[in-house]
Amino acid sequence: APAAAAVAEAPLPRRNAHQEGQLLYALDEVIRKEREATERLEAAEAQTVKSATQVLEAQLVETDFSWLAQSRRSSAPNPRTTRTSCFYDLTRGQVGTQEGRPRWMEGRGKWLFVRHGGIRCVKAWPQTFLVLRVPFRKNGGGTHLNQYTVSLHVQFQELEPRNLLSTAGWDQWSAAKENDEEAQVRINEGGAVGSLDAFGDADSRPADRNCWHTISVTVDTVAGALCTYVDGHKCTELNSPRIAKDGQFALKGRLALFFARHKSGDDDDLVECPVYVRAATVHSRVLSAEAIGKEADAHARMLREDALAAAPAYLRAPLGDAVPHVEGAECIMPLHSALVGLREEADRVCKELKAALAVRDEAAVADLLHGLRPHHAGQLLHWRPLRNVTPVQSEQTPPLGETLLHAACWAGSMPVVRLLLDAAAEEDG
Repeated sequence: APAAAAVAEAPLPRRNAHQEGQLLYALDEVIRKEREATERLEAAEAQTVKSATQVLEAQLVETDFSWLAQSRRSSAPNPRTTRTSCFYDLTRGQVGTQEGRPRWMEGRGKWLFVRHGGIRCVKAWPQTFLVLRVPFRKNGGGTHLNQYTVSLHVQFQELEPRNLLSTAGWDQWSAAKENDEEAQVRINEGGAVGSLDAFGDADSRPADRNCWHTISVTVDTVAGALCTYVDGHKCTELNSPRIAKDGQFALKGRLALFFARHKSGDDDDLVECPVYVRAATVHSRVLSAEAIGKEADAHARMLREDALAAAPAYLRAPLGDAVPHVEGAECIMPLHSALVGLREEADRVCKELKAALAVRDEAAVADLLHGLRPHHAGQLLHWRPLRNVTPVQSEQTPPLGETLLHAACWAGSMPVVRLLLDAAAEEDG
């Protein structure tokens, strides 16, 4: 025990400066190696996440194109660029201005963000064209983008011959070669989409005026093939030696929509009506016919969502129930018809309720309130008599105003007053 105590009390051997330096160096080496290992692990995890994201994006692109709508909901950069697709969303700008346009998009001429029938989009006046950057450089064994798909979600007020897609010719940086077409894809007066004066056959599905359509074009210059689609239905299939690798149909970094070179004194080719555009997408590959149909259906779903969002909040649920989504179907006209029907029904109920309040018929008022549907409260709150049918109501004579709230207060009908006030409070949030 005394020997152990002596050993414990013995002072530790003293280290010289050289030994301390070696120990500090060894400690620094251990810390450096641990940091390098941590950095390698973090880099591997980041690469795994990036690879998984790319795989997921590719799967979404190939499945239902739901990433188009997700890009808008998540406030993703505009345009949204994935590994193989670039989506220009033209519904996110400030209405009445050119503010909020996508990056890499340039408008030549008069154009604005507008609400067309309640639908947010870009309005391009005649002789206006849009230039989009294509962030994909080359494929198909050439020096340019030789295999690609371009999709547009557009509406034409009138069907007239119009250029749709041009790959060169609008400025000195995109000069066209001799004998190149002014536009590689056009639409004719019948609504057929084609190229090189080929516009499908009598069985192909054309575009209609005043309807939203998804127009898709696939180009494979390696095979010398071009196909056009309207709402996922094939319109024109073309094989030509003029569709050659790195030729006029290849994309060389930019793409122009609706470009037309107007010659002085030549009014025959002037486009008179504006065009409305909601989206443009460039894919660096040739999509299959099935994928093109799914993309068109995705645009139709987003159009329906925007149309419902443009309606008053209290009418969105009944409108959605009245017009369920149907793949490949135009939704605006059915939604408009359903909206007219709901308003006519509400107008009838409001007139009956006002007549019952005018004579203070509590039993009739109770029966009408019992038969109301959930969305009727909001319509009753905002109802006004038609000016061209009913003369202006003087506020100095009963019921001291023209709204149902005036009539309910004058008649002392607390159930109607409570219903209207609750509807106003719910609307204000």
